[in-house]
Amino acid sequence: MGDDSAREAEARFRAVLELASDWYWEQDAELRFTAVIRPKREPPGWAREILGKRRWELSFENMGPGSWDEHRALVEAHKPFRDLELCRRTDRGETIWFAVSGDPVFDSGGAFRGYRGIGRNISDRHRAEEALRESEQRFKAFMDHSPAVAWIKDSRLRYRYLSTQFENLVGRRPEELLGRDDLEAGWPDGGGSVLRANDLAVLQAGTARQVLEHMRHPDGTVHHWLSFKFPLADETGALGVAGMAIDISERVRAEESVQKYSREVRELNASLVSAQENERRRVADDLHDLIGQNLTALGLEMAALRTSLGSGSAQRVRLNVMQELVDRTIESIRGVVAELHPPGLEELGLVAALHWYASEVSGRTGIKVSLDAARLPRLPAQLELAVFRIAQEALTNVAKHSQAKCAEVALAREDGQVRMSVTDDGTGFTQPGGARAARRGGFGLPSMRERVEALGGSMRVEFPGRGTRLAIEIPLPHGH
Repeated sequence: MGDDSAREAEARFRAVLELASDWYWEQDAELRFTAVIRPKREPPGWAREILGKRRWELSFENMGPGSWDEHRALVEAHKPFRDLELCRRTDRGETIWFAVSGDPVFDSGGAFRGYRGIGRNISDRHRAEEALRESEQRFKAFMDHSPAVAWIKDSRLRYRYLSTQFENLVGRRPEELLGRDDLEAGWPDGGGSVLRANDLAVLQAGTARQVLEHMRHPDGTVHHWLSFKFPLADETGALGVAGMAIDISERVRAEESVQKYSREVRELNASLVSAQENERRRVADDLHDLIGQNLTALGLEMAALRTSLGSGSAQRVRLNVMQELVDRTIESIRGVVAELHPPGLEELGLVAALHWYASEVSGRTGIKVSLDAARLPRLPAQLELAVFRIAQEALTNVAKHSQAKCAEVALAREDGQVRMSVTDDGTGFTQPGGARAARRGGFGLPSMRERVEALGGSMRVEFPGRGTRLAIEIPLPHGH
């Protein structure tokens, strides 16, 4: 009866172990396996194969002589061991990992009787860990070859991860930064405060932000970084900040060079325009003071001579013809002088000068030119002159190229800008070459564009179906 009860208890114990996920094993005093109970899901072959053998007599791929010597010393000293990882390959070629733990067994008299313990199949965990290691290696390889630097900070904004490129591109070693925040990192010129303020803004907003950060490197050079920062939970679940940054110093320096060059070009253009206007004024004054006055004097002398001659004399008829030629020449010179130095611009302002010029173009070309201009306060002299010259050049283009019957100049001051458009009803640019030339800056457009851009404005040429529209916008100086 007692043997039956013992066998029944052993059967129940075995059944429970077979339902478990762990292997159960026993070894005798010579460390040979005497019992192995496998989970039902595991194949029976391995359980039979190991009976009667010591652990180091089995084939495990991850154990070398040194590893076995260490394990044998421990079990021969009758000490417990935990989570000994063993790897073997099955008949199907599958690699299986086990974590084995055991405790020594002693009888009531204290004599060593062997070991018993469990083994757990950790293949899934091991594969997951291997996949994680491979993923980390791929990530590291990616970041090591990335032109960007990357970092991770915990909830106290202390550095927890730095990519290899951080040291290569920033010049700070990981041991200088890991475990420290930016205020402790010793960034020069107060850079740590700037970095921390941007990190705090990310945490406060709870969303990613893109910022431009300027940092002095250990070699003394100032670099410009385009940083993309975003919230990231640390190991405690609290939000920290991670990010990546690209050194755009070369681009910033190139843009600064372009801006400097543009300023220099605008200044040079302004100087050339000023010199051109001074030369126009000088030529206008010379035409008026020398040629104009001399022709006027000549006309007066001819009038006096004509009076002294008889009304029917041939000489008087010839003098009449000469007088008409002199009068036409004087009128032409007055027109040239007016083109070179518009009358009324300095004294009466831009609107009055444009009214005069619209009337002059209408009379000279037959094109009906109208002006739509609200009352404008006086503008700076340089701005009034530039707008007038642009309108002058635009109407000259209309007269030369458009075959228009009507043109309109619209002038307004809105939203801190002077806006002007010159629109005609002419043929426009029916030929593709003409339209391309206009877009490239032909037909006198470069000088107009240079004037506009020298004042910080913009210009565009539009083709509204029929005719052409030139539109400019120039910002008013502060205080106007």
